[in-house]
Amino acid sequence: MSSDSPGPEHVATATLGRSRIRPLVAQHVIDPDIPGPPSPKALDALAAEVQGSVIVPDDPAYAAAHLVWNRDRQRRPAVIVACRTPEDVVATIGFARTVGLPLAVRGGGYTPSGSATCDGGVVLDTRPMSSVSVDRANGTVTVAAGATWGDVDPATQEHGLIVPGLPVSGVGVAGSTIGGGYGHLRRAYGLACDNLVRAELVTADGTRLTTSGDQNSELLWGLRGGGNFGVVTSLTFRLRPLPGPVMSGAFLYPADRAGPLLRFYRDYTARLREDVTTRFSFVGAPHSALMAQTLGLIPTVRVIAITVVCVGHPIEAEALVRPLREAAPLLADLVKARPYAVIQSGPNAAYPAGARADVVSEYLPALDEDVVSALCEQYTQMPPGSCEMHIDHMGGAVGRVAQMSTAAPNRGAPYLFGAMARWSDRMDGRPHRTWLAATRTRLQERSLGGPHIGMDCGNVASEQAYGRDRYLRLAALKTRYDPDNVFARNLNVAPLA
Repeated sequence: MSSDSPGPEHVATATLGRSRIRPLVAQHVIDPDIPGPPSPKALDALAAEVQGSVIVPDDPAYAAAHLVWNRDRQRRPAVIVACRTPEDVVATIGFARTVGLPLAVRGGGYTPSGSATCDGGVVLDTRPMSSVSVDRANGTVTVAAGATWGDVDPATQEHGLIVPGLPVSGVGVAGSTIGGGYGHLRRAYGLACDNLVRAELVTADGTRLTTSGDQNSELLWGLRGGGNFGVVTSLTFRLRPLPGPVMSGAFLYPADRAGPLLRFYRDYTARLREDVTTRFSFVGAPHSALMAQTLGLIPTVRVIAITVVCVGHPIEAEALVRPLREAAPLLADLVKARPYAVIQSGPNAAYPAGARADVVSEYLPALDEDVVSALCEQYTQMPPGSCEMHIDHMGGAVGRVAQMSTAAPNRGAPYLFGAMARWSDRMDGRPHRTWLAATRTRLQERSLGGPHIGMDCGNVASEQAYGRDRYLRLAALKTRYDPDNVFARNLNVAPLA
């Protein structure tokens, strides 16, 4: 900490509300060397300022509060502030800046890269802010910063409406939307960020802003797939109709049919209607013991899965999925009509918290023979345990936008590839990381643009991920709203020099 910076003892005697943040912050630029835990007086002052809880490592609540989904990216923050109000967010940002500690923002905590936590710093935990309010008359839903898709989906489905969000209930709405938000209905209704019409956030200097089509519209553009300008405290989405059950589920095939099935999938998706969204998966093992038991499979068996979700009429949907039933001998047909909220929560058991994980991703311009061969070879080399490779078909509403209409990059790519490996504390994760690195190398030379910003654990340059033009536009926003780069725990877009 610099000699002229206010120390923790000054915080104890000052109010950490909005009126005090700017004078304190103006004297201090965050030192990259973490100065140590804040004093008890500083923590007491913060606790008096916020309605939420201030949690430190020796508190009983800390053990559960500091955990994130990917234990391989687990960190040990010095302070966790469970914020209940936007005013708590203002105070927490001011506290972190005043005592000179790095700041991480947590929603669902599912981000594979571990950006929702930090060693020795402050975690601003928005989970207590989880309200969901449906405005049926205006066709919108307003979601607080800590809400998950498991909070949103049942609330909107009560009205026969949805936001096309991520299909894992525990994933946070705010973080995934800022990352784009690729869900089961992306081809029909676009990304979650495409349906974002308004947001409220707190910037690094404690200012509370509203952004919409009429207010700070350039900032709204940046939040639609970019972000790291502040802490979002609420989001308002346009709702889409989905009144009844949806034909959805997976077809499972023998692993030895991988090559022919992938070629079939390439041809099938080339002419697919926009109300059908699919994913092709190379699965190293059934996602859970329950799945293995249900299908009569041993837990280590490999399978190919093609998942499908059809928005259209059930009779039309049946005709659209029929080619998938006939593509190869089936191990299981799990496709049927389901309520949307059930579809969204379906993968929960497959992705429980507690394992160590690594994730890579690349956008693909085609599934040509080189890509097919590379994927099939990597499948044969997949290490034991919970490993998988996915090819998400894009297009439809995802690609039917102007190139720079949102900050989310690579909208024109027809496919998004992702690979994940998970292992327990008792396992050596080196084979999994080696396999993922080799998989990335095989796909990178054939990729379009960089990785997906929310689906990668690698050291990826933000300019590579966003592309130069989009990066410069985001950097201009960063310079305006976060010139000191306070919000840097992410795929960081740095302020312009």
